Amino acid sequence: MKGLIGGVGNIFFGDDGFGVEVIQSIRKTYYPPSPSLSIMDFGIRTVDLAFELTNGYDWAIIIDAVFLGNPPGRIYLLHPKDYPLNSSFHPHQMDIPSMLNFAGQLGSIPQQIYLIGCEPETIEEKIGLSSSVQQAVRHTANVLIKAIDCLLVDQSCIPTNEFWATFFSLSQVDNFYIEKS
Repeated sequence: MKGLIGGVGNIFFGDDGFGVEVIQSIRKTYYPPSPSLSIMDFGIRTVDLAFELTNGYDWAIIIDAVFLGNPPGRIYLLHPKDYPLNSSFHPHQMDIPSMLNFAGQLGSIPQQIYLIGCEPETIEEKIGLSSSVQQAVRHTANVLIKAIDCLLVDQSCIPTNEFWATFFSLSQVDNFYIEKS
C-alpha cells in the first residue's frame, strides 16, 4: 500500500500553519525513507496537493486548521464527505473540499482519505502558533509517528476509523470524530 501524509496551511497566518508545522515536526523527529510513504509539506499550494493525490496512492491523510467552533487545539478526524463547508480559513489556493473535487477531475484519487484538523485559536497575520495549537502539533505529530511505524511494518494496512481509534482517543460527534479532552 502506498500512502501520502500532506500538511497544508499558511505559516504567515498564525494557527493556519497547523498542518505545515505537524509535517515539519514529523520530519525533525522521524522521517524514514520509504517508497510506500510520502510525507509532504504543501503549504499554501493546494493545487500541488490535488495533482499529488492522483499519483497512485491507496490512502492519504491531509492535515489542516479547521473551524468547527470548539475550544482551540481540539483535534478532529474527518472524511472528505463530512468536511463542513466554510470550516477552514483559505489563505491557500483553494479550500480542501474544492481541492478534492478538482483532484477527482484530474484522475483517480485514493479511496481512503482522512482529514486531521485542529481548531485554531487565532488566524491573523503573524508568524507562530498559539500555545494550544502548539500542543496539538506535538500531540498530532507523536500520534502520526506511531501510526507511521505501524503502517510501514504492515504494508497491507489501510488506515480506517478503527485504525485511527487505536492511536487517537476519539469519540464520534455528528459525522466526524473529535479527540476526547
